[in-house]
Amino acid sequence: MTSLHAVAAQVDSTSQPLHWLFAGGIVLFLLALVALFVVVLVSVLGSDLSAGMKVLWVLFIFWMPVVAWFAWYLIGRPDSRRRRPGPAY
Repeated sequence: MTSLHAVAAQVDSTSQPLHWLFAGGIVLFLLALVALFVVVLVSVLGSDLSAGMKVLWVLFIFWMPVVAWFAWYLIGRPDSRRRRPGPAY
């Protein structure tokens, strides 16, 4: 039985760095999500939309964050609508 305990202790000591690496990856991922949330929120609040539209966008960002982030940068930003090229005649 002592050899089984020794093997279990060795497995625990070798897998410890992997746990820390995984936890660090999760922390970095969560920090990136928070940073993206803040960037999109500042972008919405700093836009030239009306107050009502800003409130709707902020509620949408809190309700469905990832979908709202992509929607804001693809269709919501007033700058993105101005920069689209018109039809080529």
